[in-house]
Amino acid sequence: MDSPSLPGHVAIILDGNGRWAQRRGLPRLAGHRAGVRALRKNFKIVRQSGTRYLSLFGFSTENWNRPTDEVRGLMRIFLNAAQRNAKEILDARTRFHWIGSENGLAPILVRRLRQLEEKTKQEDEFHLILAINYGGRDEVVRAARRMAGNASPANPSQWTWENFSKYLDTRDIPDVDLVIRTSGEQRLSNFMLMQMAYAEIFFTPTLWPDFTGETFQQALDFYASRDRRRGTAAISDET
Repeated sequence: MDSPSLPGHVAIILDGNGRWAQRRGLPRLAGHRAGVRALRKNFKIVRQSGTRYLSLFGFSTENWNRPTDEVRGLMRIFLNAAQRNAKEILDARTRFHWIGSENGLAPILVRRLRQLEEKTKQEDEFHLILAINYGGRDEVVRAARRMAGNASPANPSQWTWENFSKYLDTRDIPDVDLVIRTSGEQRLSNFMLMQMAYAEIFFTPTLWPDFTGETFQQALDFYASRDRRRGTAAISDET
């Protein structure tokens, strides 16, 4: 389904797990576990829509500032999800990508994420990009360091966006077409800043654990209604 009214790459900022739990008198980690269940359900919905790339913001470089118990619990959830959902990802003919920094992550989690990337690297039907320990600014800094180690500072012609983008975590992934943020917050929170330069942004008050196919369809309808000019001038109907 390659249509201009269908986003090729959807990025979702998964927000509202903690509030979902608090409204039910549950600990915040219960909300994060509900968020994983919502992720599994909506992975299938997005995949069946015809979109080929789905990026999910799981844990930011700023999230280390949360309470220690919550961070530790989240890391356990990520590790369990990587182990339990690996077969589902493989069976779905999906290529898995992890974007983010290894710094601070448990070696066993890094190993599981890299193994899943390796096992699925031949797939191209659908791409799942999971951001763990990721920040847009941090990605730019890491990319600049990698490029500085390979490009010649004496040759300014090498320092172009085309060359620089090859050093980003998303170097093999197209730019984002549609961003969805749940929970009613209206900000990007340092997520894929370079890749969202011309993305459409859909904000929904729905908390992530309550996200459904109906909410996703609302986002698709919003996207289809947009006039995507990517910096070009609007075409007037007047003669």
